[in-house]
Parts: sequence; C-alpha cells; structure tokens
Amino acid sequence: MKQYRDGITAEEVGKPIGASRTTSRRYLEYLVSISQVTADILYGSVGRPERMYKLKR
Repeated sequence: MKQYRDGITAEEVGKPIGASRTTSRRYLEYLVSISQVTADILYGSVGRPERMYKLKR
C-alpha cells in the first residue's frame, strides 16, 4: 500500500497475491474499520463506482 500513493482498488490488491476482489475488499474494509486505510469512491464513465483505498498518513 505504501507504494501506491494515489490509491489502489481491491482488484489491484488481489491480483499479485492471488486473492479474489471480494477477499481483498474484505481485508481492505477491515483496515478502514480500524482507521489504517481510507476509502474514496471513484466514479467511472460506465458501470458501478469503485472504491480507491489509501494508507492514512
């Protein structure tokens, strides 16, 4: 997470570790709940918005 200063999506977290987007999001949401990470909504042009996760500073 430290190397992604602009944020990272759950899908991007899951790819290198071989976890599904759902599993990655569960862990990321846990980090949000203990105030280690923040989550912002990223709206694209089509489809559902994605959550962008960033480490708290």
